[in-house]
Amino acid sequence: MRNSGPETIRITGRDVAVLNDIRLSGVLGIEHVEELYFRGISRARRRMSRLESGGYVRRLFVATGPRAGRSAFAIGPPSADLLASMGLADRADVAKQARRPMQRMLVEHCLGVARTRVAILRDSGDAFSFVQEPLVRHEFDVVVSGEAERHVFRPDGLFRAEVGGTSGALFLEFDTSASSLGKIEQIAASYSRYLSLGLFAAEYGNAVPSVLFVTLGGPRRIRHVSAIAAKVPAPPFWFATLEGVEDRGAMGRIWVRRLGDTPVSMMEIAGGAGC
Repeated sequence: MRNSGPETIRITGRDVAVLNDIRLSGVLGIEHVEELYFRGISRARRRMSRLESGGYVRRLFVATGPRAGRSAFAIGPPSADLLASMGLADRADVAKQARRPMQRMLVEHCLGVARTRVAILRDSGDAFSFVQEPLVRHEFDVVVSGEAERHVFRPDGLFRAEVGGTSGALFLEFDTSASSLGKIEQIAASYSRYLSLGLFAAEYGNAVPSVLFVTLGGPRRIRHVSAIAAKVPAPPFWFATLEGVEDRGAMGRIWVRRLGDTPVSMMEIAGGAGC
């Protein structure tokens, strides 16, 4: 009888890096895997097919939007033992993630973060590095009226750079335009709280903080969201559309605090522009 279970394959160091990135990113599209880890889309497709046949990844098909019909990948159950054995993750956490249904909005958000990350890293060369959301997430307690309240600081990622002796910490917020303005206000307030409590300084030292807010929306969305962010004393929020990041170049002068402002570049932001 033919064995219909997962295929046994030899795992390489690159496979481990790809699987761990998918774990940290939630979802990566085939084009993101190719650009970050392979030279050539055909090689990426062949290897991801092998990892899929071994159960290490789950293939997702994007049904709508500009990526309709393309493959994306989430982590699969056998990756739990593999990544745990390498000391990269907790087995139970990965196993839980591998069983989690991937809802459309979550997939779209993860892919938006990946598109932004790849576009910025492509344009910046070695100037910027990227840290995924689970490695930036910070849970902490705030005592209110004698009771501890649990808070979670949870950006979508972090770009780091050294510019002229200044260490830049550029947090990423990706916006599918589905979040309410009330939710945006909560996100902005979380950054202000994180800085005011001294948690940013404790974690990142003298780095200069900023927030890159990348949206699938257009000027109207930026106008509404920037009005909310302007109420937050720190850090500065910088806005761009995903179309602008991908088509005009993330290193170009495309970032604004408000519509009508003179745009600046990511290098200028990392060097302390607007702070």
